[in-house]
Amino acid sequence: MGKTLGDGFQAKGAIRHKEPMLCAQGALGRWLITHFTLEGEEFPSPTSDEWRKTVIWPAKDPTKPMSYQTHRNRPAALYVRLQITIDKVTHAPRIYAARAAEEAGLSDVVSMAE
Repeated sequence: MGKTLGDGFQAKGAIRHKEPMLCAQGALGRWLITHFTLEGEEFPSPTSDEWRKTVIWPAKDPTKPMSYQTHRNRPAALYVRLQITIDKVTHAPRIYAARAAEEAGLSDVVSMAE
């Protein structure tokens, strides 16, 4: 789920995971550190709109976002290799999260996700 602001910018959110290697926020932090230190891109000023130009999931051209087809094909190939059958390829992590919450006894969270 995201929220589209008046200028077309879409804000998104994520809940932290107790396991650091499964945490979306931690992954974003690690990616930003890699991107702005190892890859050498200039760090944008926190007070400018330059942050909106930062592509989080880049294509081969790092100034352009990854296409939906690429976003879908990468996990789809992984699921085939692991012999996992799923129709909603890009939504599989959401389905997993809802099932894990339900198994942990958080049925009210699952109903909110539906």
